[in-house]
Amino acid sequence: MALTTEGEALTEEELSQCLQLLKGKSNVAEAIPEQLRAVEFHEDILGFEEVEEEEEDEYGNEVGE
Repeated sequence: MALTTEGEALTEEELSQCLQLLKGKSNVAEAIPEQLRAVEFHEDILGFEEVEEEEEDEYGNEVGE
């Protein structure tokens, strides 16, 4: 699993602790599906929500759509 081998790799114990906090399950197979896209990890595992940004003109004024 990339989380334990790539970048700033987590140990199996660290990964289990993180998953317990995020998903209530410390077993990787139960908490994370075998196939997982980045957007699913972002939303389903980490719990981030997409936020729409308001557009501004060159003067910093909000622009309506």
